[in-house]
Amino acid sequence: MKYNFTYLLITCMLFGCHTVNNSFNSVTQGVSAAGVEELSGDSSLDKLVSEGALVIDLADINTAWTKKSTHQVLVLKDKVWQGYNYEKSLSPKSPESVFLNPSAINIATCDSLLQYIAKKVIWNQKNEGEKNGCPNNLTGCPITDANTLLLRMIWGQKMTTVSYYAPFYKEQCCPGWEERKNFNGLVELMNRALITKSGAVY
Repeated sequence: MKYNFTYLLITCMLFGCHTVNNSFNSVTQGVSAAGVEELSGDSSLDKLVSEGALVIDLADINTAWTKKSTHQVLVLKDKVWQGYNYEKSLSPKSPESVFLNPSAINIATCDSLLQYIAKKVIWNQKNEGEKNGCPNNLTGCPITDANTLLLRMIWGQKMTTVSYYAPFYKEQCCPGWEERKNFNGLVELMNRALITKSGAVY
């Protein structure tokens, strides 16, 4: 029985690694195909990318009050996950280099996030754009002082971006838009993957 359990455990570990590797290949190929050739604007992130890392950067951007962006960053390099967080002023005079604060991470959730991105083909999602309103709600879900959530995925020379304004509020007010639901699901996984995240997400 002991040997059967050991065999089952090894099989599960190998299957999990295979699934994560497949997801990694799907995501990096997707970002390479759909992304634009552009630097992140943050030299610390660009350095990680130049070293062969996949960077997933979720920014919580406040332009109404604090005028800053708060970032959660997951980095996958040589099959090892690392987590960071940092803040950046939105002032035109803010420095390009940012200080990346290491974050504790949940590796299993990081793997689940990568699989989620591959399954939902997040790199092909478009910005909210014309769907900012809500045709089924006469008020249009008005809100003017919330935050924008911006996702950047960077691999090699390419970067994909997708952003939503107050996506959780919009989903409550006018539910049912599949791409926004997928985006919110990704945000929830990011919050679980980086253990040190605090504060509300709109």
